Amino acid sequence: MRGEDRDLRRAKHIAYRLLGHRMRSCKEVQEKLEARNFSSGIISEVIHGLKRLGYVNDETFALEWAKSRALHSGFGKWRIGQELRQKGISTEYINKVNKEILTTAAELGNASRAAEKKLHSMRALEREVRRRRLAAFLERKGYASDIIREVLEKYLDRKHGFSVSA
Repeated sequence: MRGEDRDLRRAKHIAYRLLGHRMRSCKEVQEKLEARNFSSGIISEVIHGLKRLGYVNDETFALEWAKSRALHSGFGKWRIGQELRQKGISTEYINKVNKEILTTAAELGNASRAAEKKLHSMRALEREVRRRRLAAFLERKGYASDIIREVLEKYLDRKHGFSVSA
């Protein structure tokens, strides 16, 4: 067997093994193969074959990644967008994710659930300290200022009912 054929088979094997753990973007597969010192020709051939078979699809990857990160990690639009950009996802697909999955209503619900959990650990703190820390927490999670403001009003403004008292 020729060296190039052997390298191609080895690269495919590595790519299949990677995809056996979780979905990957094209860029992730490319970077893993580059780290193993495969030639650009072999990498292109492997990725083209994976796309043809439907094993890698950046649009599907972006939608599934966003659903998972929003649901399980409680992340907001900004943070998920940053993660997708790092994984080589195009702005077009990120915009599609924002339109289909990370709607304002969905983000508000996710931010509210994250705030409820976080507030329980901040019961002993003064109201203003809770407010600052909760705002910073939601900002790190990737929520926009208007979502943060709405959640703060909902959970820390006594007029709206729920308030975790000191």
